[in-house]
Amino acid sequence: MSSHGSKSNGFETFQLDLGKFRNIKLREVKERLEYVSKFFEKMPPPSGDGAFVLVISEGEPKKWISLEAQKQLIGRAEDADIQIFDPNVSRIHCRIEENNRTHTIEDNGSRNGILVNGEKTSSRRLCDGDIVKIGDSELIFVKNSGAESDLFS
Repeated sequence: MSSHGSKSNGFETFQLDLGKFRNIKLREVKERLEYVSKFFEKMPPPSGDGAFVLVISEGEPKKWISLEAQKQLIGRAEDADIQIFDPNVSRIHCRIEENNRTHTIEDNGSRNGILVNGEKTSSRRLCDGDIVKIGDSELIFVKNSGAESDLFS
């Protein structure tokens, strides 16, 4: 994101280059915050530092999972770190990896893929409040840098 200013009629004007943020729509952000908030009311995010996902199944929050390990496998398999009981989820569907306090989700060649905030992706950096759809289930990613999520700071 870059900007530069100029003077016109005594007023300084700025042209802002939004770059990769050009497609962000405030209405979509508001809708996502409202959607996430309804689950947080039922099951508030854990306090303390760290990254967590809230597993949503059948439209209800089920449990918070801490992303303490550098790599978390997600899928139907018994040995998956985050097990999702959903016929539309592959045995090892995807993984979340942490590197220098940045979390990335990567599809593992699954049949149905993953959506992050409604967009199909094979790999994407996760941000606070991102909604990951895997099969018919969802994960809400939250990154705490203190007593509460940055999402509502």
